[in-house]
Amino acid sequence: MARNVGVECKKAKSMLNKSERKFVAKTIEKANIKHITKHATQRSHERFIQITKDEFQQEMNFGNFIEVQHYEDGSVRYLFRGKHVHKGTPKGDANVVFVFVPKTGEIKSCWFNNVDDKHATLDMSIYDENANIFEWVK
Repeated sequence: MARNVGVECKKAKSMLNKSERKFVAKTIEKANIKHITKHATQRSHERFIQITKDEFQQEMNFGNFIEVQHYEDGSVRYLFRGKHVHKGTPKGDANVVFVFVPKTGEIKSCWFNNVDDKHATLDMSIYDENANIFEWVK
């Protein structure tokens, strides 16, 4: 499976400075999911994820913001991990993880992540704690 295709840089929540955290929090607070893309719909069916637009909204509002992603095409996306535990998924007990585009209000993709995942395969080389997310959203 291709991962991080088109991603130029990522900045994890723990890397954000105070003003960046405040900006992201305000963006999330104002965000309204308007559309689930065809790609996200296909992935949800392939991965046995049954979740509505309203449920995505709830997961975004009360789940965990993980990172900001900046793509080569200039788009900015936020990665979230929902709080709700889905029992008996192909990944065991899992949370839904999804990519949201604040500018368009779209859910771009989604997948299940086991609640006990320790992220041992996480590629940290694409993260940049010195990146300025305000440059990405101008």
